[in-house]
Amino acid sequence: MKKVLSLIGLIVVVIVGVTFAISTTNADKNKEETDTKDTTVYTLQQALSTDVYTANVDVEEKSLTLSTKRMDKNFDIQDSKELVLSEETEKELINQMVQWELVKYNDFDLTKSLRNDSHYDAYLTVSTGYKLYLDSVDKTIAISDKKQAYKIQNSGDFFTILKNIKEASAN
Repeated sequence: MKKVLSLIGLIVVVIVGVTFAISTTNADKNKEETDTKDTTVYTLQQALSTDVYTANVDVEEKSLTLSTKRMDKNFDIQDSKELVLSEETEKELINQMVQWELVKYNDFDLTKSLRNDSHYDAYLTVSTGYKLYLDSVDKTIAISDKKQAYKIQNSGDFFTILKNIKEASAN
């Protein structure tokens, strides 16, 4: 009987030890994943730049073309419309974009974004042209050439202005 109780005690100690070791390993792994998440804040100029080419958002001649595009589940275009921007509105939108604070966003789902009304295609020309995908609900921007998305931390009135332009162009 004493041997059976000793054996049960030993098994309990081993199980507790193994459980503790596994939970410590998982906690360390989760901490490493959290620690490696990039929370660096980028400017639009930094986000557009590559290792080879530095974007220059300070050039005098800038332009912004915006369109709405909605696609069905097969990615066939259901609806596409270029938004008409006044020169003043175009400048205001570009100035707001230049002031954005961006954080890398790996959860961006372009396929979901393309199928809803919150998606905008943008073509921004500063020192060169950039194809951008904007989502007004998630407040995200994806840069086509870099295949990278960013969460916009301070979008200001940017998406409200876009919504107003979209509604005005619908009439």
